Amino acid sequence: MKKILFTLLLPVACGAGGFYLRRQQLLTGFESTGLAVPGNLYAWLLIALSLLVAAACLLLCLRRGRTPQSYSEAFSSTGNAFYLFFVALAALLLLAAGAAGLWAFRSQGGTWPGLLQWCLCLVSAVCVLVAALNNFRYRGRRRTGGKGEYSLALLALPYTACLWLVTAYQEVSAEPVTLRYIYRILAIICTLLAVYFIAGFAFQRPRPRLCLLFSLMGIYLSIVSLADGGNWPTRLLLLASVLYLSHTALILMTNILLPPPEEPPRPPAGPEDALEDIPGFEPGDAIL
Repeated sequence: MKKILFTLLLPVACGAGGFYLRRQQLLTGFESTGLAVPGNLYAWLLIALSLLVAAACLLLCLRRGRTPQSYSEAFSSTGNAFYLFFVALAALLLLAAGAAGLWAFRSQGGTWPGLLQWCLCLVSAVCVLVAALNNFRYRGRRRTGGKGEYSLALLALPYTACLWLVTAYQEVSAEPVTLRYIYRILAIICTLLAVYFIAGFAFQRPRPRLCLLFSLMGIYLSIVSLADGGNWPTRLLLLASVLYLSHTALILMTNILLPPPEEPPRPPAGPEDALEDIPGFEPGDAIL
């Protein structure tokens, strides 16, 4: 369990350090004209930290473990109220982001992909909550030989992340300095790939190590990207990404790295146990 907590805390702690470096870079790494200052110390330190985090996460994800063949096997969290609380909080953040985005669209205008993105945020909030409740109760929508549970609720997040990537790039496509927006774009890409691989478990396409890798990198880059500021809907989306990916990664690591709980030994069957399988027999009936 200590290794699992270390794996999860690594991107969170490094993300806090990256947040500080990113703030300093934004304060000292750009000229008044908007161009990047060559050789800025904080810019190079942040690049080095990001490469080290990526290498460390890759090595941690290469550890041996079981390969779950279904969504329930990978993300079951039966009775885990801690998981349910924080994923429900992520759903509330998605709901708040969608509502704030629609309000901004109504008052300030925007593009149609942006409007669709905020509408999908509202749908995704409901879908995330439904999936979390199913994980909490270990309940799938459809079972096919124990291999997968097809759930359309898991597809809402990938579609939302796709539109988020489109609208985010539209906002910065005219910006000539890549360093001003690269971390946010990378955060959205990693989040998109993470939720894509999470949904893949429900469609008999398990990729646990890739799912874990992009979840960890999505956590780190989302925390770093919070330093960029921006509008409140985008900040809420980044916070929801951190909460959802961190607790989903924690459940995934717990299910694939820790040994499954041993079932208590079953007592030997007696003659009455065999008779219970006879139709119409009751335990209190006399045996002649």
